[in-house]
Amino acid sequence: MCSVSYAFCADPVQDQNLINEHIPQLQDKTEIAAPSLSKGVQSASQYEQQIKKITDEDLKQNIKLTNFVVNQAVIQQDWKTLRRIIQFYNQIPGYDPILYDYVRGAIYRQDGQHKQAIKLYRNIVEQHPDLSYMRLDLAAMLFENRAYNDSQTEFERVLKDDIVPNARTKAQAYLSALRQQDRWKSKVAVSYGYNSNINNATNNKYLYIPIGTSGYYWILTRDAESLPQSGHVAGLSFSTNKDYNVQGNHFINLSVDSNANIVKEHREFNDANVTLSATYKYQDIDSWLEVGPWVNRANYHLNDIGKLDSIGFSTQYGHWLTPKWQMIVSSNALTRKYDNPSYSAAYDGETYIFSTVLARVISPRFVVYANLGVQKDDLSNKNESSKRFSSLLGVNYGFKNGIQTSLSTSYAYRKFDGISVWTGYNRKDDEYQINASLWKQDLKFWGITPKFLVKLSKTDSNVYVNEKDKREFLIRFEKDI
Repeated sequence: MCSVSYAFCADPVQDQNLINEHIPQLQDKTEIAAPSLSKGVQSASQYEQQIKKITDEDLKQNIKLTNFVVNQAVIQQDWKTLRRIIQFYNQIPGYDPILYDYVRGAIYRQDGQHKQAIKLYRNIVEQHPDLSYMRLDLAAMLFENRAYNDSQTEFERVLKDDIVPNARTKAQAYLSALRQQDRWKSKVAVSYGYNSNINNATNNKYLYIPIGTSGYYWILTRDAESLPQSGHVAGLSFSTNKDYNVQGNHFINLSVDSNANIVKEHREFNDANVTLSATYKYQDIDSWLEVGPWVNRANYHLNDIGKLDSIGFSTQYGHWLTPKWQMIVSSNALTRKYDNPSYSAAYDGETYIFSTVLARVISPRFVVYANLGVQKDDLSNKNESSKRFSSLLGVNYGFKNGIQTSLSTSYAYRKFDGISVWTGYNRKDDEYQINASLWKQDLKFWGITPKFLVKLSKTDSNVYVNEKDKREFLIRFEKDI
């Protein structure tokens, strides 16, 4: 029996080839504001009592009564009554075409069909620029539909008119929200935690080297340093991004993401990386599409790995199928190159990823989601090239007392293309992972939110040198700036 050096037994970069399942940020469902009207308002009880006494025949015979009922129904947001009346309203002699289009637009808006509603309201305010409250609703719909520049133009126009104080306050509040939307959104985080297997090593103490085809093995004892190394990790991350509204619903997004990790007991495992991206984005109230390139530079201290440069192109499409169901489809294609020649000869190459997420919003505090993904690594060393099929189930839940929780569990099957030098057949891995986090929404210190995170992972393999497990416990302090 003999010992084996640490560098030979450990493969700390191998997991860097694997891009973990990424659950894209679910886009919030935009709340649709109530229509704006300047006329007198009945109480809900008065309205209900009065509307019960009025029949459709009464309305068809009296246009003044119909206009009054429609006006009050809009204020009370009585969509059932409005949908019924609008079917015959334009057949009543003397009907108001502006009110007719106004109600149709309000119904379109309520149904989330903002393009149709905006088209109707634009036509009205172009023909009647003095209808300030119609313009106020148009501006709000443009905001809801994420056409922010157009929305700002209309709100600024409304504020030049003589409108009631409540309407002026509403327009000013929207403009304040638009200013917040137009700024760089940044986050800084500091973390500290424990990692049971920093070097991603197997805990098998021996290596079995086959001696030809004799059926005998040369048994090698691994050095203690080549076994899993635990340690405490301090991390620092910073991210910032901004959406530039070019025109209508078209945006350019610029983003920077960076992080660095320092291992207290094993400084050789320190690493740092930064990612820059510039993407085109189309977004409205129901969906978004984002495409564009990104570049990444990573630095590793271990074994003089040095720099790893990656460049890629990503796409993502998300859509609200219903007010409760959201779907996200994403893909990524990237190429990587190591600075160190020995790693470059093994791990340079391309990776292709496709994933889809389906999320169900059970309530504002309760979301469940599922992810399916496929990944293909085509690397210089075919023994390291692989195909990976993954699945994930997750849940986000917020308690009434403000405590927020997130829990996900995943499984992946990974098959390698080449023949393993250790066994003489293709390597196959089963990967398991559990992620959990906990924080309190209103627990902040100087705007800093503490979060507790746990990550448990395990890899079973038909090649014994690739079996491993890892436990990570982390406290993270985040601040939006």
